[in-house]
Amino acid sequence: PRISICLPTWNGERDLARLLPALARQRVEGGHEIVAIDSSSTDGTRALLEQAGARVETIPQREFGHGRTRNQLARLARGDLLVYLSQD
Repeated sequence: PRISICLPTWNGERDLARLLPALARQRVEGGHEIVAIDSSSTDGTRALLEQAGARVETIPQREFGHGRTRNQLARLARGDLLVYLSQD
């Protein structure tokens, strides 16, 4: 993929229900991927991400750190360009 969309998530089902379809409509030469690190959501966050074709890793909520989690997303990403979004 040309672009990696990097999403840290936690209980974002409601917001992701709006965000993921918008991302699916994007057309990028070379394509894009969605990579997410979920902080042990208890709602349907992970299922929505997987249905959208995202690669998802789950971490315990206590291990979330803004910088650390984003660095972990960068390591998972395969794109030439990284785009960081929040679930909302």
